[in-house]
Amino acid sequence: TLAAADLAALSPAALGAQCLTPHPAARWLWSEGHPACAIWCVNREQRDADAAMAWQSDGALLTRVDGVVRWRMLEHGAIAFLDACAGGASLEEAAQHALSIQSGLDIAATLATLIQAGAFLSLPDESRHVCIPA
Repeated sequence: TLAAADLAALSPAALGAQCLTPHPAARWLWSEGHPACAIWCVNREQRDADAAMAWQSDGALLTRVDGVVRWRMLEHGAIAFLDACAGGASLEEAAQHALSIQSGLDIAATLATLIQAGAFLSLPDESRHVCIPA
């Protein structure tokens, strides 16, 4: 999986042009109109559902790191970021797309969360895999 140090070694220009490839074991979903992830997390963690649970859209990320499945809730912008990366967008393009969905999204914190979760493959050996515009 991708390590933060891999990105830290890139120049700002190379970083923006970098394509991040979602890990093949990563799955994500934005559930419009209902809290599918919140309900799933409550059941998975064997907790009692809170009667006051907000009935609102939410997002989920599932990853498998070292054979262990991990899950976390994600904001709409983070899901949009992953969607853009999966579509071949550069890091800059993915960030712009995420911000168009959720204007207040903290891109740096989102990227750190996704890296920590194991959502991306490591960079190619040459560490210069840049996206080619379509």
